[in-house]
Amino acid sequence: MLARFAARHPALGLGIVTIFWGLSFSLMRNWQVRARDWTGDDLLRQSLASLLLMVIRMTAGLAFFGLAVAMGKPGRGWKAGALVGVAMGIGLFLQLWGLAYTTPALCAFFTGLASLWVPMLAFVISGAAVGRANLAGLALSLLGGFLLVEGGWKLGVGEWLTLAASVLFAVQIVLLDRLGKGADAGRLTAGFFLAIGALTAAASLALAPVVGWAETGGFLSSTLSDPWVALDLALLVGLPTLWGFWWMNLCQPRIDATRAGLIYLLEPVFSTLFSCLIGDDALTVSLVAGGLLVLAGNALAELGARGANGGSPTTESIGR
Repeated sequence: MLARFAARHPALGLGIVTIFWGLSFSLMRNWQVRARDWTGDDLLRQSLASLLLMVIRMTAGLAFFGLAVAMGKPGRGWKAGALVGVAMGIGLFLQLWGLAYTTPALCAFFTGLASLWVPMLAFVISGAAVGRANLAGLALSLLGGFLLVEGGWKLGVGEWLTLAASVLFAVQIVLLDRLGKGADAGRLTAGFFLAIGALTAAASLALAPVVGWAETGGFLSSTLSDPWVALDLALLVGLPTLWGFWWMNLCQPRIDATRAGLIYLLEPVFSTLFSCLIGDDALTVSLVAGGLLVLAGNALAELGARGANGGSPTTESIGR
């Protein structure tokens, strides 16, 4: 039922995904704060703490979707998912590492800059035209993003890391747009988790001996035994990881990459709201105004896409 709903309403499905991903910033930030007593300012320990969280998430995703694929009908999508996963995995690592140095709201805004790079990449790769409604919606959304981070604008380590991550996320959006059409969403997602899990596991195994096996094991044992960490992980695995990435791979190939990038700009709105509820950021007039501009930008792009296709959704224009 969830798969049918997402396939029929891909734009709405991606919007729901951004809610889950908005929550993920605060959940990942909690992990980094909890790990700070162990990592301190040591770059190797910070990297390893970030990688270990990714290994946990991706292993759970691979186990779930690998089993689902094994029980389902034959189909294709493993290779496409793996290629998308490589770009996404590197971007996720940089984003998670950046969260050790910045707030969820700032990190989410810089992540949202991926939407700025998407039409540029699509134009460079295939010469795809960018519609006026998409450009206008993108401009409004970016203006809203600037307002969202009032008083906190800076380019520290966390912002630079997330800026680099946004470029990788743009590559992921374009790759999924090109490779995901016609692929089985379950296999696509399984291949996605397999690639990221393999990369992060290999990197973790390379760093753990340098930091020390006993020290690494002690960190994991003490952290995972914390009931609040366990709750965070349950939410992080269940919503942003399993549900979020599944629907991303199911919905995004059904709409064009630039429109998907605009929908992803909702992510900093939800991230900031969750961050305010938790106490990492404060609710301000600029935050509300910025959020409304992001929503207006997405609405403008949506109306423009429907108008260009005679009132029909973009998914119908590409025969899906």
